[in-house]
Amino acid sequence: MQPLLVHVGEAWHAGTFSIGQEHLVTSAVRARLERKLAETRAAVHGRAVLACGPGERHELGLLMLAVLLRADGWDIAYLGPDMPVDETMRLARESNAQLVAFSVGTREAADALEAGLHETERPTNLSLLVGGIAANPVLAGRIGGSYLGSDLPKATAALRAPTATVA
Repeated sequence: MQPLLVHVGEAWHAGTFSIGQEHLVTSAVRARLERKLAETRAAVHGRAVLACGPGERHELGLLMLAVLLRADGWDIAYLGPDMPVDETMRLARESNAQLVAFSVGTREAADALEAGLHETERPTNLSLLVGGIAANPVLAGRIGGSYLGSDLPKATAALRAPTATVA
């Protein structure tokens, strides 16, 4: 689905897709991903909490990651768009999550995520991942996490090892 969404985004930016057409396609993709996420499987890798950073509304990349992680044996707590950092981390602590992934698509969302993480207590045994268009290895380093990159299946496979870091 990722190539389809890239194509739709490029067509919208080029003016060959209207905002209505873009919303129609993304709505259909979202519905399919949500159905896949609802499929229950045994958690063999632990719990992962996934959220879009503060102010971030674009969630389809994160939803794709959630589906891939669920299929790979993770118990997923998917929080969706525009989540406060402190609430996301509180849920991660309370649920004994091993992994938290944030998605940021704008510089503002990345800055808000970074500020929120510096103000929030983080469990020492929690792996932190960041992805999205505004994410990069530099941001990941500043927040003490790992950068997901754009290859979600590769990132999912890399997370199978208990001490894994994503490139």
